[in-house]
Amino acid sequence: MLLTWLNWIPTLIVLFLFSQLLASLIEPIFSSYYNEMIASQQRATLLSVASVLFSSSMIFLFPLVGWLVQIQTFSFGFGVVGCLMLILLLVSKTQLKF
Repeated sequence: MLLTWLNWIPTLIVLFLFSQLLASLIEPIFSSYYNEMIASQQRATLLSVASVLFSSSMIFLFPLVGWLVQIQTFSFGFGVVGCLMLILLLVSKTQLKF
């Protein structure tokens, strides 16, 4: 998402295709992991909590990106979201001591 600041169409197309590829690869990997490692009763709870957390984050993220795109550009909006994700990753890494 940080590379969207470049606002160069070939880069944006490659980034979009790469993000779609990652999403299609990650889904079966995690599904298999959940099925093997977690009991059925707990798996249903885990998937429900994951769904609620995803929906909650989108409730905040979608209006923010829409507002940023409205006041600036798509590149600016997605670049800011990329910066926020990088900050959250760095904070969580320092707090959880990976």
